[in-house]
Amino acid sequence: MILVYLCEWPLAALNTKGESSIPESKEVLELGLNFAPTPKRVPVIDILAGVEVATRRAKLQVEVSEELRARICSVIKNTKVRQNNMKPSQHQAIASLKRNDTIVIVKADKGNATVVLDKSDYMDKCYMLLQPPTYKKLKKDPTQVVKKRITDLLKDLKAAKHINMAMFNKLKPTNCFAPKFYGLPKVHKPEFPLRPIVSAITSPTFSLSKFIASIISPLAGKTNSYVKNSSHFKLMISEETIGFDEIMVSFDVKSLFTNVPLPEALDVIKDKLGEDENLDDRTTLNAEQITNLLEVCLRTTYFVFNKEYYEQQNGAAMGSPVSPIVANLFMEHFEETSLDTRFRFWKRYVDDIFCIIKSEFLDESLLFLNSLFPSIQLTSEVEKNGSLPFLDVLVSRFDDGTMKTSVHRKSTHTDRYISYNSNHAPHVKKGIVKCLVRRAYNLSSESSLKNEIDHVRSVLSMNGYPRSLVDKVKNELKKKKKQVDTTTLNEDPVATAIIPYVSTMSERIRKILWDYGIRTSFKTKTTLSNLLTKVKDPTSNENKLGAVYKIMCECGDFYIGESGRALGIRIKEHKSACEHGYFTKSPLAEHVWQEGSHVINWNEVKLLDISQGMVERKVKEAIYINMSPNNLTMNRDSGMELSPLVLRAARGHSHK
Repeated sequence: MILVYLCEWPLAALNTKGESSIPESKEVLELGLNFAPTPKRVPVIDILAGVEVATRRAKLQVEVSEELRARICSVIKNTKVRQNNMKPSQHQAIASLKRNDTIVIVKADKGNATVVLDKSDYMDKCYMLLQPPTYKKLKKDPTQVVKKRITDLLKDLKAAKHINMAMFNKLKPTNCFAPKFYGLPKVHKPEFPLRPIVSAITSPTFSLSKFIASIISPLAGKTNSYVKNSSHFKLMISEETIGFDEIMVSFDVKSLFTNVPLPEALDVIKDKLGEDENLDDRTTLNAEQITNLLEVCLRTTYFVFNKEYYEQQNGAAMGSPVSPIVANLFMEHFEETSLDTRFRFWKRYVDDIFCIIKSEFLDESLLFLNSLFPSIQLTSEVEKNGSLPFLDVLVSRFDDGTMKTSVHRKSTHTDRYISYNSNHAPHVKKGIVKCLVRRAYNLSSESSLKNEIDHVRSVLSMNGYPRSLVDKVKNELKKKKKQVDTTTLNEDPVATAIIPYVSTMSERIRKILWDYGIRTSFKTKTTLSNLLTKVKDPTSNENKLGAVYKIMCECGDFYIGESGRALGIRIKEHKSACEHGYFTKSPLAEHVWQEGSHVINWNEVKLLDISQGMVERKVKEAIYINMSPNNLTMNRDSGMELSPLVLRAARGHSHK
């Protein structure tokens, strides 16, 4: 299997200034981009903040909260980070790869391979995708125009009392920026073309799209052709037989999202909404209002790439939460128009279709399907040697007309999963084992099950997993017993603490928190993907949301603050306060005006931390203030009141 693809450039490009050798760089990349290095330092502030947020939400009595904090702080004080899971030479290779600006490191579109491309080649491939007529280059960023359009629509709905103030505030676009375009290499195709991807989480339409998606999603999936997932398809096909004059064929819609005919799709959805007797249970909006909002979401198709702005000319917006549902609903309409007795067995998962048809009808059927809508064009793949893949299932026919299934993997699939040596929580690793074993049982016919289980065992062993863990999970599933988590029992948690995972320490913290009814959710902060993959346009510090920041004066004094909005907006407010002497709006203004000709270093604002939750952000702000020399801060107070136990724990690790 190939774990790392080195594309169209010399291997020497992996080596920057002789800092790391090619074998060491490849060794790092072969770990997989989801590999998490052991942190060099315990992320104490993140742990303390996550625990503090959960403790406050749990509304424990004061003495109980202090007892909990004392136990957590004791664990932090007495636990050492486990032995590093990477060699020094590998850390050096990571640093070298990070500095190498001549390459792009990215995961493959499918198969979990790591792909390294020459940066100029990657950029050329992206620009080839962004050509007319599919895309159009824009003169400037349209974010503010889109933001105003959506806000005005929502204001009208609020004025007419179709939505209340809470819903208006929920859907109104704030702190939004242009969606970001990038590409993932299709390593299973010649010359590795890119699959276009748009990350739209910062889009002004994102919240509205999620809201509309929740309204229209119940409309989909009610047809006989609907396939929920691979397991669902396996159940469907297992009872089927196939005649000697029939063939298995799969159809694939070319670039469905960018080719969905929006006028027809919107008409279909509007009609379905009008016929939905349960619509009033989901929203106060009527079918026309929903469709109007949906159209805005679907037609907002712009994005940024390499500091330039583009717009998709047709189809539904890539990256929008509502686009897959719209595409699915349109394809259901397509099926109502196209299906007849020629297609004896027709099952569809979004844009992938599995069909059983008489061989004599194949050519005319494809021509017929491609004649219905000019923008909707299908390609076909016919069974080979009596087998045809569909989703993760390989369907095979036999002489007696029966059909059996097994797990399908593309030839480029790497069989690489999160390494057992990665800094991920044990339940994450066990979850991978469960997923693979469960997939073996769900997708394999009896005749292929043993081979698949043997394959899973072999593959996981190559990823460092102990054989005993695979056998344990297999026996659990085989006996159809649900695993009981003794840390959660049958009680409902009163709160959830979200903390970074640190081996041994996090498990101990989890057990302590559950003594107080608090569930723990672990997050892995740093992976090789975070460190090495830089395919999206970077977000500048001034556009980052949820910042805890530090502003320095030339005299050495400083101010520590926090903001849930874009950092640049808050900095502008500080500047304005300093210019006009608005002491109540910024301690910086008081410092500048009372101390005389002091100069604030506005261009050197330091980003201390990022937290999207307001309480967590204020906890971190207070920790940073209290860790600073009192005679140097301009802060008028110490921020949110925190237990001395928390502050001592933070200070105790600040220099480690």
